[in-house]
Amino acid sequence: MSAVAPRSLRRGPGRGRTAARPSDGGSPLVFAERMILASDRRSAPLLVGLVAETDGTLDAGALRAAAAEVYARHPELAAPLADRAGARGWAPPAGPHPVLLDEFTAADGEVWPAGSWLLSMPFDLLGPAAIRLMVVRRAGGDALAMVAHHLRLDGRSLLTLFTEVLGAVPSSAATPSAAFAPAAFAPAASAPAAGGRPRRPVSRPKAPRRWSCALGRAGRRAVSDRLGLRARHVVPTGTAGAVGYGQYALSVPVPVLPAGDGPRPTANDQLLAATHLAVERWNGLHGRRTGALRVRMPTSAPSAGAEAGGTLGNHTSQAVIASSPGDRADPAGLARRVAEQTARVKAQGASAAAGRSGAVAAAVAAVVPGRAQAMILRAAVGGARSVLAPAATVSNVGRPPADLSLGPDGPKVVATYFLGTAGPPQGLMICVARDRAALRITFGYHLAVLDDVGIVAFARVFREAMDDVRSGLLPDQEPAS
Repeated sequence: MSAVAPRSLRRGPGRGRTAARPSDGGSPLVFAERMILASDRRSAPLLVGLVAETDGTLDAGALRAAAAEVYARHPELAAPLADRAGARGWAPPAGPHPVLLDEFTAADGEVWPAGSWLLSMPFDLLGPAAIRLMVVRRAGGDALAMVAHHLRLDGRSLLTLFTEVLGAVPSSAATPSAAFAPAAFAPAASAPAAGGRPRRPVSRPKAPRRWSCALGRAGRRAVSDRLGLRARHVVPTGTAGAVGYGQYALSVPVPVLPAGDGPRPTANDQLLAATHLAVERWNGLHGRRTGALRVRMPTSAPSAGAEAGGTLGNHTSQAVIASSPGDRADPAGLARRVAEQTARVKAQGASAAAGRSGAVAAAVAAVVPGRAQAMILRAAVGGARSVLAPAATVSNVGRPPADLSLGPDGPKVVATYFLGTAGPPQGLMICVARDRAALRITFGYHLAVLDDVGIVAFARVFREAMDDVRSGLLPDQEPAS
């Protein structure tokens, strides 16, 4: 586990460039996409990713060729925004998505420094590149990471694309070419530049002055304590003004419950309940009482996504699962309360869970012109972020296909992790992928909210909360802690 800060600021591609104008064939952004764009920040880009650990050595050249073949099947992946605000939507793609593939040698066998670096790098959405790949060289078996901007792909679409790339690797690519000689980490050429010369990924922006951020955080804490306000987010341990993300992985058994009378909370319901419980306990350990909590749960419409043969993209909506201090007093009761809300979301759709604020925002978006709408949404999101941002997001990509391998006879995938990001004040994204017997849980944390020591401690609190939720739901068992 480690967090790697991206490199120093340089002028990103697209700055000072005339934005492309859509011609016939472009498409407007839907409201959910406009909200993602309004929430996206260069200091906290909204990205999704996958990491597959394998039992062999990967051929980067064969992966590049496989990715190029798959990207050519999906021209929509290379569609750039027609303008930075997204007011004119997506412009038609000028060609297939370029293959951006870096290689990293993990001396200590850890894949997460590379994953953290990838997930901290913003994309230039005015260009054709919104997806990156990285091969992580490890003694016990290489890993492959794929990261995309959330405006372009949701988790399910990313998993579909990732699976296609693995399947397109030819059978002769079981071992790397002899020409490969790994060295210290240095990002490879990641996007075509003017005149065909390569350029590296966009670097992170400069962090705000940390003393001013720290003073602002201390001031807000003093006012909250003075007024007796309850915390609604994770009490931070990160460095105020820090930029970038870290990743921490945890594997736990699937919390299966025995059959009983009536519906039982699902594994995802238990994860949501554990998140509510863990945030409250974490805040209590740091001297803060917690009030009503809101945890975001992405939902998808299966009929609209890539699994049903549609185009790859972002087909998710957002639902909010809430709890009160009284709900959290009983872990089993909390899980049942969560299960009631998730069942309602499944029955009525995510719009029912978005509440009045979501309905008002959608209604305004339907009548306000595109450019004005983009400005209003960004101002509203920035102004209301500290009040309306949830405490965390729990996103479950489900089960990756079984027996994945790179080509018919190449290295086999032994574990798959789903990754995501969220900026402050939330700064915590709990992502889940399920294999045969385990939940692969990845905590994506913004470095201004949690530091490397804090995330390990929070994961321990979360694990205990999961045990208490499951123990409370089992007959004749007391909570584990």
